[in-house]
Amino acid sequence: MKIKIERLELINRLNKISKAISTNTPRPILKAIKIEALNERIVYTAFNDDIGIQTYSNDKEKFSILEEGVCLVFGERLINVVIRMENKYIDIDDMEKSFLSVYDEKSKNQIATFNTELYPLINFTTNESEKWFEIERFEEKIKKIIFLVDQNSKNDVLKGCDIKVKDGNLYLMATDSYKAGIYVTKIDTLKEYEFVIPGINLDHYISIVEKEDKTTKVYLSSEKLIIKNENTSFQSRIINGSYPFNGIIKHLDIEIVCSVKVDKEELLKAIDRSSVLRSDNNETVKIEIKQNKLTIMNKDDKGLFNEDIELNEKIGVDIIINLNQKKLQSIISSFDSKVINLKSAGFNKVLIVDSDKDVELKHIIMPLLK
Repeated sequence: MKIKIERLELINRLNKISKAISTNTPRPILKAIKIEALNERIVYTAFNDDIGIQTYSNDKEKFSILEEGVCLVFGERLINVVIRMENKYIDIDDMEKSFLSVYDEKSKNQIATFNTELYPLINFTTNESEKWFEIERFEEKIKKIIFLVDQNSKNDVLKGCDIKVKDGNLYLMATDSYKAGIYVTKIDTLKEYEFVIPGINLDHYISIVEKEDKTTKVYLSSEKLIIKNENTSFQSRIINGSYPFNGIIKHLDIEIVCSVKVDKEELLKAIDRSSVLRSDNNETVKIEIKQNKLTIMNKDDKGLFNEDIELNEKIGVDIIINLNQKKLQSIISSFDSKVINLKSAGFNKVLIVDSDKDVELKHIIMPLLK
């Protein structure tokens, strides 16, 4: 293999697959990056048993293939070498046995290679007969709920995001048992299926999506999920187990006794100011809705905080509810709307947060009983 490539193009492609390079594994082969210069494009692949990422250089103005071939090289070392080089173009070849040469006009580096036959067989091939759907800006929808995944849960399914397709709707759901986020949008399919993907894997996917990657295709097999954008394919394992979908969705059918509209930024700023009194032993914020005002209250043995916010609208009875401060801030921040709705089933009962603008997104937060 012998190629010449723009340094920034190479850095961009290596950064995309870096999330799938193992750094702590008894299998050194998983610390490698596979580079294939074939059929007028360069393919980069990394895999770590949990996720796999494959991306492509196909803009011929940014590279040239002088000799086709395949190599397997220590990924972290290659990245560290390339980012420190200074010339616009980099030459790469594996002419010397057991080494990959990476060089420009100023410097030459040699990095140990692996036998390519030892690399795991990673299949990113998909077909339209599989379970799949197409959606725009999938990563932006996932962002709205992914922060609710409980990475420390003893229940594996709660470490993941539930993806469910039913009746032409796509449901995205995440929960830690105390709060939950649900995003529902229409998609063009009549198929029905459900699967749970590790939240940390979806975080990695979000980090590699580019602004140009508007349309996403999501494929499901019995063992893995494959997400395809224009120049990148992402693969993740699936978590086995039953997600508490029905138990969460039923909270949206509760009888609402108090519903208010409030300015999002005003509410966030008031909650933030109340955090002066927050400690490791006290992350509670009290919300009182009375007449046309919402009052944020907090206290500890050193002080007391109260701030009133004028409501845009109030329907129903007065209520008081105790909530986790940080969880409430994260939920409110996930909305794009300037005005959000707070809907309560009553004194210290479940709270639903939604908005008239972000109609596809709903959050559920359980009160702190104190």
